[in-house]
Amino acid sequence: MSSPSFYSVHLAIALFAELREGEDKLSPYMSHNRSLPTMNRTHQLPDEAATRALAASIGTQVHAGDLVFLSGPLGAGKTTFAQELARSLGVSEPVSSPTFVLICEYTGRVPLLHCDAYRLEGLDFEELTDVGLEDFASRSDAVRLVEWPEMVRAFLPPPTWTVRIEFAGEGKTRLARVKKMV
Repeated sequence: MSSPSFYSVHLAIALFAELREGEDKLSPYMSHNRSLPTMNRTHQLPDEAATRALAASIGTQVHAGDLVFLSGPLGAGKTTFAQELARSLGVSEPVSSPTFVLICEYTGRVPLLHCDAYRLEGLDFEELTDVGLEDFASRSDAVRLVEWPEMVRAFLPPPTWTVRIEFAGEGKTRLARVKKMV
């Protein structure tokens, strides 16, 4: 009998870690048949500076072709995160949430494609193709950032990174749960 492969050992460790964190369902990556292990971290974000620092840190680690899912409730700091991620990629122009444009492209050391999927829920594949989501998903020359990915998850490839920003208690402190595929 052969010993387990490197891949299967790391998958088992990743699944065990998720279960230990209290997650009672499979990782969202499993629904995409990309059952690779993840690296999970939770960060406290007491203020905007901490949100920017986290985005800048991730900005030094992302590469062209990476797909970043950014989720959280309204007002959690997704736009602040997107602005700093863009700045860390060398984007000099102002970045705002592209709610009405849907997909914005920014030029930098590494190009950034920024999609706000908030208004895309319920659209079918043809309608999503018309708004440019298929082209967005296929770009490998840029970092692709999707706000509100839960609205279009079924139409996108598996993410390289997921960042979920949530409010923690009644104060301004938020938690960011970051997963990176390894």
